[in-house]
Amino acid sequence: MAAAPTRLFRIDARAAALFAVCCGGLLVLLLVRNHGLFGHPVYEAGDPAANSILTMQAKHFALLTGHYSRVGFHHPGPAFFYVQAAGEWLLHDVTGVVPAAYNGQAIAIMALNATLIALALTILYSWVRSAPAVLTAAGITLIFLAEHPQLVCSTWMPHACFAPFFLYLVAVASVAAGRLRHLWIMVLAGGLLVHGHAEFLMLVPLLALAALVPQRRQLLTRRRDVLVAAAVLALFLLPMVLNVILHWPGEIPQYLAYGHRAPNPPVAAARFLVQFWGPGPALGAVFLVALFAADLALVRKLSHSGVDEAVYDFSRRLLRVTALATALFAFYCWYGVDHLWQSYIGVFSYALPLALLILGSSALVVLAMSRPEPVARRLPAGVAAVSLAVGVALALTTVSLRRDRDELTGVPIALDYLVAHAHGKPIVLQTRTDESWADALALLDAATRHGQRACLAQERWRLQATPEFMCTPQELAGGARFTLSRVDPVAPGVPVVPNLNPIPASYPPSAIIAAG
Repeated sequence: MAAAPTRLFRIDARAAALFAVCCGGLLVLLLVRNHGLFGHPVYEAGDPAANSILTMQAKHFALLTGHYSRVGFHHPGPAFFYVQAAGEWLLHDVTGVVPAAYNGQAIAIMALNATLIALALTILYSWVRSAPAVLTAAGITLIFLAEHPQLVCSTWMPHACFAPFFLYLVAVASVAAGRLRHLWIMVLAGGLLVHGHAEFLMLVPLLALAALVPQRRQLLTRRRDVLVAAAVLALFLLPMVLNVILHWPGEIPQYLAYGHRAPNPPVAAARFLVQFWGPGPALGAVFLVALFAADLALVRKLSHSGVDEAVYDFSRRLLRVTALATALFAFYCWYGVDHLWQSYIGVFSYALPLALLILGSSALVVLAMSRPEPVARRLPAGVAAVSLAVGVALALTTVSLRRDRDELTGVPIALDYLVAHAHGKPIVLQTRTDESWADALALLDAATRHGQRACLAQERWRLQATPEFMCTPQELAGGARFTLSRVDPVAPGVPVVPNLNPIPASYPPSAIIAAG
């Protein structure tokens, strides 16, 4: 009887070691590719600057909603911004490891993504019990990330939802196959997704049913697993419930109003879906069909090859969950996406082909190891080594794991100018061109971190800047006014601060025009 617990401990120890290697390895690669975060201060603009405003609130545990949506509401939850706040606090405020607040936020998101992907691979190992199979899957994951830029190194929310969705697919399959000890991981990934975008208010619960319905009887007996998952769920529900109570009725009516819209043309919706499966609609459709067909054949082969039945059960569950998720995403493309030309809405769905790739690769390795020939048994180790070597080489040589530079390098000079000419008054910013909102938010962040009150004069930017940074009537009357402009003629003799130097350089030049 003592042998079983000892074997389980050894398996758990191996799983923990594998998690540490996968998480640490990916994080090291990300930090190497983004080593500039430790020496170059980043002054964020646009959406990252808007998210930094929320991160400031999260540092004081005052944030209850997610990032803004261009359709006029805030997404459900603040989880990602509490992660960014932790990174900013630890790496910038406390230790000074990074030179700017946003640098700490970026590293925190990279660490989160590395953790989530490592958890998915660890769940895979708990079923296949094969290090070569999981290391092959890890190598394929690296190759995939190297071919699809920004998925794990960007703080932009469409990218930030990729890793949680990948983990969610794997965790749902594991729970559906009977591993209720992974229920808390499923809830963790699902909670991050719901907090990250309103679309997951539909996708996450429907996918959860695919796991919970087959295990409904076990849920009544595995109380410890259910209680742990319930505690994780409560953490994600808390800010959402508080927001509804404190700001009744919260964002819910706007979510419902957004859901009542005309569907997209089916062909256009299908083209939107398959763009995340391959280069171009035709190849994307071919890859989608080919991956599902190949994995279906491999899963069927697992059931007739003497492989552990648990491996077959998990594999077929992962195939079904991925198929269901693809169908649900197809419905969302048809009925939920308002502008099909905005491809960023579906970036998270890159996790679907990746899930099929790791399923197929692990099934191939397991099948090879089940064969009696000595060559077949030695082959998986070589395949794992090659896939890892190729993955690491691509990760170190392509730009996909390097964060895009999207910043205003001239912020420090501009802030000095604003503070000097405000003479202790609140800094009142107004935009002359639409693009200048990105500059305005960058200066709001910088001024606030400097201890200087700054606000926006125009109500049109309330959603992005939050009410906290909108000027009061007193500030409008007595503040020091400055105008932000991009590519707009300035009258001769008007004082202008030197270009804020937006990066990429393809952006229009930006400047601050002093009040006349």
